[in-house]
Amino acid sequence: MKTKTNYLFILLCLVSLGFGQMINELHPIPAFWVDSITRSTLILEQAKSLDLVPISLSDYEWGLIDIPKHKIPFILFIGSQNSSAKIVEDNANLPQYHKDFDPVALLRASSLASKDLISWWQTEKNKDWFHSDGDPRSIYITEAQRSELFIYAPSNNMTVIVPTSIPFLNHTYNYPSKSERLKVKKVAIRGLHVTYDGIATAARTDTLIANLKRYHLDTLVIDYKTYFLNVQRKYLTFKAFMAASDETILGQSAELQARINQLKKGGINVSLRIFIALDNYVDSRNPAMLIWDKKTNAPWKAPNGAVWVDMFAPDTLAYYQKIVNIACKMGPGEIQLDYIRFPTEGNVANQYSRYSEGRRPYQGVARMLKNLLIIVDSYNIGFSADIFGIVLWENTRTNEQLGQNVLTFMRYVDEICPMVYPSHFHDGFDGVPHPGDQPYQFIKKSSIYFQKMTHRYPQYYVLHIPWIQAFRWRSPTYGPAYVRDEIKALYEEGMDGFLAWNAANEYKAFYQGTLLPR
Repeated sequence: MKTKTNYLFILLCLVSLGFGQMINELHPIPAFWVDSITRSTLILEQAKSLDLVPISLSDYEWGLIDIPKHKIPFILFIGSQNSSAKIVEDNANLPQYHKDFDPVALLRASSLASKDLISWWQTEKNKDWFHSDGDPRSIYITEAQRSELFIYAPSNNMTVIVPTSIPFLNHTYNYPSKSERLKVKKVAIRGLHVTYDGIATAARTDTLIANLKRYHLDTLVIDYKTYFLNVQRKYLTFKAFMAASDETILGQSAELQARINQLKKGGINVSLRIFIALDNYVDSRNPAMLIWDKKTNAPWKAPNGAVWVDMFAPDTLAYYQKIVNIACKMGPGEIQLDYIRFPTEGNVANQYSRYSEGRRPYQGVARMLKNLLIIVDSYNIGFSADIFGIVLWENTRTNEQLGQNVLTFMRYVDEICPMVYPSHFHDGFDGVPHPGDQPYQFIKKSSIYFQKMTHRYPQYYVLHIPWIQAFRWRSPTYGPAYVRDEIKALYEEGMDGFLAWNAANEYKAFYQGTLLPR
């Protein structure tokens, strides 16, 4: 009897392992294109005799694969409706929740205009395709494959199921979406930017805390990178800086740590701003990390003489992983990235990345966002990023050069902060005669565009926190009423909050504007 029991146990284990191999919800999902509704009807009819079940593009984008257990989902595009797909003979569309999924890349679909689905299946059925576990809210994978999941689930109320060696016994893990994850984070909603000089003493910081509370602001965005440069300069070589322990470097940032602690004790949320593409320390210590000039075979320079960090360079990611990790250890509520882009001014025809290997600029931005998110999220703090305001107008050429598009940022950050300072747009831009002197009209337009873009992809929940103008440059009418009009336009169009910028830390007019009736 004992022997039979052992055999039965072994058999059940083999069956369990067999199911584990058969069900895998991280493998690619095939997509096809046909040129007519008649062809699509034939393909859908043929699918009934195979293990293939059609799903909608919406289900794919939300990661909700609602098909029978052990079946393979597929997507079918018809004729002119193929705007979401690129016709190539390569089915490698990863599930939405795979860490390497790229929402900007077009779906890859095989053409079935000249062949049928059965013929395709005969040659491709033995490849490693996505197999469903029958539950659209769960993702069935092995323990080893958990590292291949993206940090956020694409939909709410999702779980991860991992089979064990014991039959019918699985481990179940919660898999929160961005919106679910954001509930336990503290992010910027209403705040302003300040350089370290603005909080250099306890007295200045107390004054700032009092003003923030008086004017119903909750966040202070601190220019962390400029302060941090003074710490970095103690390390004569890039190698020495990278070799130094985070604890040692933290010990050299005692002044800023004291101010952060003071702000937090005063009930103020602290956001540490880290700009990426401009870096004075890299300029002098590791020029191999810089964007290169084809003509001069030296670091490319912008019209103002600045050099730019290449986000594809081998050392760039490790460098910023170290900086962001140190910043997180200081206990902020949020990390905010700025200048996470490529240059667009000057002789850009001569600038290039020596390490891009044919990848597009936005992929360098996505690489940084994805890897830095892993660090920030491990501290359970907010993650935001500034983008150029012009990105909201979706000029394909401009956004391609910048490497910035809203969809890339939506995948990774908790809040997007477009810099929509009216004065920074030329007269006549988008039909606005003088943007710098028409804050209500211009901010309203930019907010409409912002909402329009993000509402296309609700699965990538993100907060809308634009930067607004708190300075007079190119805006003769700037004053409290100007600020009031900016804020009025933002809230009328459903923005979640705002951040104010003044390079000189002068916010008197801004403060007054926040209290004016709207």
